[in-house]
Amino acid sequence: MNRAGIFKIIFIMACIIQIWFVVSQIISRERTLKNGALLKFKIRPVNYYDFFRGKYILLNIDNRVEINRISNIHKGKSVYALINKDQDSYSYIQDITNRKPDDHAYIRARVMWISRKYGADKYIVKLKLPFERYYIEEKFINKLKSSGIKLQSQKNAYITVRSLKGEAVLEELYIDDRPFSEML
Repeated sequence: MNRAGIFKIIFIMACIIQIWFVVSQIISRERTLKNGALLKFKIRPVNYYDFFRGKYILLNIDNRVEINRISNIHKGKSVYALINKDQDSYSYIQDITNRKPDDHAYIRARVMWISRKYGADKYIVKLKLPFERYYIEEKFINKLKSSGIKLQSQKNAYITVRSLKGEAVLEELYIDDRPFSEML
């Protein structure tokens, strides 16, 4: 086999690996949306713009948790956020752990920072969750502006998230119990 044939085989293999990677991510996301546990998080939405990412809504989820112990938890580390529900069925982060839980709802997250609580033997840990932004198509931006919806003043805003084996996928944003996608 000549050099050109070897390069063609390597190129084809690289293309197959790239396609397989993208397809496996799509399948994983769809499986989570179909079979995942439903979680509902309260948010404080804010309109946001990034030159590279475009328009999106910053969700402002309470992604801080108070813990008693700090062993093996440091900035940048991947952890499991244990999720619980309050009396209104809203989800919140109850605790974090380094080990994958067997019998508890959880989401994989990354530690952003750790701060010792003043005057106590407790720590505040802020997490980076996999669903902190809700992207808006450019064509809907003018509809959002003309509809008079002021995201910053919304008191009854929440998101639904599907979670399966630690993977979390943002399902929908709700404003006053109406899906945001239907408002546009």
